[in-house]
Parts: sequence; structure tokens; C-alpha cells
Amino acid sequence: MIHDSKELQKNSEATRFMIMDMLEGILNYSDHPGQMGRYLTETIRELVGGKIIALFQYVHGDLESHRLISITPERYKNFDGLHHLEDFCSCCHDIKKSTLWTKESGPPKIKEILDKIECDSIVAIPLSVADHRMGMLFIVQLLDKQRISEILRSFDALSPVVALVLRNALFYESQEEIILERTHDLAASEHRFRTLADFAPVGIFRFTADRELVFVNRKWSEITGLSQKDADHDTWESIIHQDDAEFLMKHFAETVSSKKPFNIQYRIKRHDGKTITVIGEGVPEYDQNEDFCGYIGTLIDISDKIREQEERQKLENQLNQSQKMESIGRLAGGIAHDFNNLLSVIIGYSDLILENLAPGDELFEEISEISQAAIRSKEMTSQLLTFSRKQVIDPKPISLGNLLPQKIKTLKRMIGEDIELEIKIGDKGWLINSDPTQLDQLIMNLAVNARDAMPDGGKIRIETLQEDFEKEAARIYPGMEPGAYVSLMFSDDGMGIPKDKLPHIFEPFFTTKEKSKGTGLGLATVYGIVNQNKGFITTYSEEGHGTAFKIMIPAFPEYENPAHEKNVSPVRGGTGLILLVEDDEALRNMTKLMLTNLGYDVIAFAWPEQAIEFCRKDKRQIDCLLTDVIMPGMNGRDMAIKIKIMRPDIKVLFMSGYPEDIISDKGVLKKGVSFIHKPFMLRDFAAKLHDVIISDS
Repeated sequence: MIHDSKELQKNSEATRFMIMDMLEGILNYSDHPGQMGRYLTETIRELVGGKIIALFQYVHGDLESHRLISITPERYKNFDGLHHLEDFCSCCHDIKKSTLWTKESGPPKIKEILDKIECDSIVAIPLSVADHRMGMLFIVQLLDKQRISEILRSFDALSPVVALVLRNALFYESQEEIILERTHDLAASEHRFRTLADFAPVGIFRFTADRELVFVNRKWSEITGLSQKDADHDTWESIIHQDDAEFLMKHFAETVSSKKPFNIQYRIKRHDGKTITVIGEGVPEYDQNEDFCGYIGTLIDISDKIREQEERQKLENQLNQSQKMESIGRLAGGIAHDFNNLLSVIIGYSDLILENLAPGDELFEEISEISQAAIRSKEMTSQLLTFSRKQVIDPKPISLGNLLPQKIKTLKRMIGEDIELEIKIGDKGWLINSDPTQLDQLIMNLAVNARDAMPDGGKIRIETLQEDFEKEAARIYPGMEPGAYVSLMFSDDGMGIPKDKLPHIFEPFFTTKEKSKGTGLGLATVYGIVNQNKGFITTYSEEGHGTAFKIMIPAFPEYENPAHEKNVSPVRGGTGLILLVEDDEALRNMTKLMLTNLGYDVIAFAWPEQAIEFCRKDKRQIDCLLTDVIMPGMNGRDMAIKIKIMRPDIKVLFMSGYPEDIISDKGVLKKGVSFIHKPFMLRDFAAKLHDVIISDS
């Protein structure tokens, strides 16, 4: 049959895929030579065809002693001429690669055997491991002769793996016999164990009753970052995370004392700065005299699973919070509507009575108090309606940049003389579509909240920004659509919000203030206004370090600056070596990827101490230190000072999710330093970094 080139190519690709599947399949039977051989011969017959497919083993490496592992079809096990097929094994001692023999091309001995088994051809495939002949694979009467060269090449690539699996399968089959008969060859057994262990997908270790590591495999070294040479007792304990070390050592001591199996999760801080979470599991080992001699166990890196679980939990929490707020909103809206009906009756009757009373009447003052209380209650229901997004609004195109300056006098009167107010207006080109009254309410509520958080005075900062959130929108807030947003940053340096209270701050009637100083509706109203304007709000707070709200409202498309898209400058790349220090692993990896894509070389660390040590030992020129500001232990400013002593010419760019001026007031940064807010856009980040590197300051 003649095949065209497309059909041959198709067959060739099919062959490669089936061979890959075959390799995966035989690995599943690596502990049983009979099952592996049966799978192998059946698969080969399906792949390339043939009258008989047979797998032979050279018993104990003796090239004259043969053992049939498998033959396909099965009926040929009782084939009268099977001994003739075995004769092929004796003819194959010297072949190094897959060979096709036919009656026309084979040696006389081969032709003679082919005549005896009444076949025209045979393919012989040697199976060797490190020049050690394990066996032979025969394909008798190959059917697909059009692709013989390709088939021979494929089996040349396949045969070393088959030989290795065959060797391991035979090893497993005879392991008990080997242990009984060759106890004197302990060194060879240990070598085989190490070879097999190094192919294991998990870390494997052994330690003595004195907790001395005597064996680790390659995967264990990959996980811990320690080589076998470095894996001694002291070095191993040195990489255990300091928060887990005491507990882990106590657990190990109790385990070794009780000689029980163990399974424990803990963290490792590798010497490269990466912190990972692992599960160590071990079982006790006993020698031939039943004396306890230590443990053998496995080490598995579960950091990715932990991150996935945390991310899943985060999304579930956000979903639950969103659903809870939605439910509270529906309840609040219903209550507000119903309560308004009652208040209408109270206010109405109060007004009617007051109309018929003179100001000096003894009931006039009492009825007036009832009326005023009802009016105040009506204001509360109005806030509940805002929270539940059921308040009637009249949106108009508004510029926050124009609105805020008009509120300065009112805000200053509200917050008092002991609190400083600072307003920074970004570009005024973009507008939002919102109700002016709602915006007034939002700004005033945030101002009151900030004022109450600073009973001894302080500073409130309000800033507007214009931002394009592209792919990172959903990362900033679930459900956030990419696009143009006008952002309002509102921050104070007050008492901050306790971590356990933070998830509840937008719930109606939830307040940390004294009963006489708050209704718990201020931030709930802010939340409702933001949601009603299709916006999003994020909060950052630390006890004793103030609170920052960031409100993002979609820019009104019809009123966006028409020149915006046209005037966007290209992302500015650069060259040079950047030293990145960021304790958040996910953010560190993302920032490193940003820098790499911009063309920079990057060396990244999680801890300031690692960066300082690097600068002390490595003499390469570092063009810029890019560092987070607030980190556990040493902060970014103190680290930069230490590095500047060693590298006076190094440029420094600080980054933080906390407003720049708050950090400045707390003494972490000085005015005039290079700084960029988190989250930042790639375009803004690239431009800022370029300016810092080329600056003379």
C-alpha cells in the first residue's frame, strides 16, 4: 500500500502519542513484570501490528538463560515452535539497537529460524540498562512495513525506559528473595534504594533514634533547599520557621520517645528566603533484632494547596460577606419603609396638634419634642434606605475635583480646630454620574468617622485619583469590571480599627463608639452610596496606625477626557539590576514579573536582612532598591539606610498600600522620597521607576 505524505505524518504523530501513552502505562505496572509485559506486548501489537509480540528476560544476566515474560496473542504460549523463538535470544547478544531481519537480509542462522516458525521477518529490540542486557523484545512478522525506519527509531528511544521498568519490576518481584539470599550485598541494595527514591515524587528521609539524618532523596533536597551534604542535624533545624520550631522539636522528642508514627504540618524558611508549608510523615524502623533504630518518612510541600485553600476561603468569605450585606440591605430597606409609615403618622399628628397649640401652651414643648424625635428617626431611616440602595436619587455628571474644594469650610467646621485637613486634587478631566446630595453625605460621614477616631487631634487627608484598572480589577475587588474609575482616598492617623471588627464596619447599627456618640449608620450609609453608584470600597487599617478608605466609582463614559486614550504614552521599559524586597510572596512574585517584563534584571528577597546580607557580599552594581515600607521586623526605611551606607549611589523607590503622608507623619519616610502607591498600574510603575533610576538625587 502507498501512503501519501500527510497520511504518513498523521501515522507518525499517532505513533508518537501512543508511545507516550505506552510509557505512562508501563510505569503503572513497574512492580509486576508479568502485567507490565502483557500490557507492553498487547499495546505494541495494537500500535504496529505483528503476528507475535514476545518479551524475554535474560535470567540473572545470563545471555544463554532465557525466560518468557509475555507473549501476545496468549495462545502462542503453547506454540510448538516457541523454543525456536527463544533461539533468537541467542542470536542477539551483539546488537545495540532495534534491528529488522528478513529471510532475504538476515544472517543464515536467522533465516533458518524464520523458516522454522514460518515467518518472513522479525524485529529484535534489545533492552539494556547501563550496558547490562536485561532482555529482548521481538515483533514477529511486522505488518506495517511502510514505516519500518520510523518504528525502529521509536523503539530505540523506547527501549531504555522499558529496560529500566523491566529491571525495576524484576527487582520488585524478586526483592524478598534478594533480601534473603544477598544480605551480604547491603551496599548494592542501598544504592538501588537511593536510585528508586530519587525518582519518587515526594521527599524521602531517614533519621536515627538520635535524630541524625542519614538519608534524604533528591526531592527532599528540592523541597528544603538543602543538599544531602548539608542535611545534618543542626542545618535541618536551622531552617524550621521560628514560630514553629519550639512546637516541632517538642513533638519530635515526644514521638521518638514513644516510638509512634507521626504526621505533622509545619513551615520551613529556606535559605533562599522562601517560606513553604510542608507535611512530614514518618514511621518507626526496627532492625532484625526488633530494636528501634529511627524513622523513615516522607516530606511533601503543600504550599500551593495552602494558597489555593486560602484563596478559596477568601473568595468564600467575600461571597458570604456580599450575601450577608445583601440580606441585611433587604431587611434594612424593608424596616425603613415600614418604619417611615409609622413616623409619617407620628409626625403628621404632631404637626396637627402643634398647629392648634400656642407656643406657651403646656403641651407645646412636649409635642415639639415628639416631633423632633420623629424627624431624627426619619433621618436614620433615610440612611437605612441609602444602605439598601432604595433611596431615590438624582444623579448628575460631577467632578470630585471641583466638588471637594467647595466642602473645605464645612468640613473644617465639622472636624474642629485640633484636626488638620489636607486635600489633594488629581486631574479634573474625568467625571462620575452621581447624586450631589449623596456625595455630600458620603464625604461628611467619612469625615465624622475620622474625627471620632482622633479624639486628641490629628490629620485627615482626602485625595482624588484617575485610574485605569485593566486585568487587575477583579483582584482589587471581586466583581469589579475593568475600566476607568475616579478614586477618592480618605484617610486618618487615628486609633485604627481592630482586626476582628473590620469585617463588620459597614453593617447597620454596628459601632465601636460609645452609645451616645454613634448610631452605627455612618459607614453603612457610605457603603450604600458606593454600591448605589456601582462603585467599590476597600479598607486598610491597623490599630494605632490609622485607617484609609479607597472608594472607586466608574468614570462617566460620556464625560471622560476625549484625549485620554490618544495621549497615553507607551509603557517605558528599562535596563539595570533591581533589588526587590517585599514580604508578601504573591505580590513579590507579581512585582518581579512586572520588572522582568520591563527589561530589568531582578534579585528578590522576602526579608530586609537578606537584602542587607546580599549587598554586603555581592559586588554587582545595583541600580535601584525597590522596597515595601511596612514589613515584619525591620521596616523599609531602616533597611534602606543600612544599604545606603554600603551603596551610597543606590536609588531607592518605596511602595506601600498606606497613604504616603501617613507614613511620613509616623516617621517612616521623609518628604521628598520616591514613593508609589499600591496597587499601581504597570504604566505608572514603569514611568516612576525610570524617573527614579535616571534622577540625580
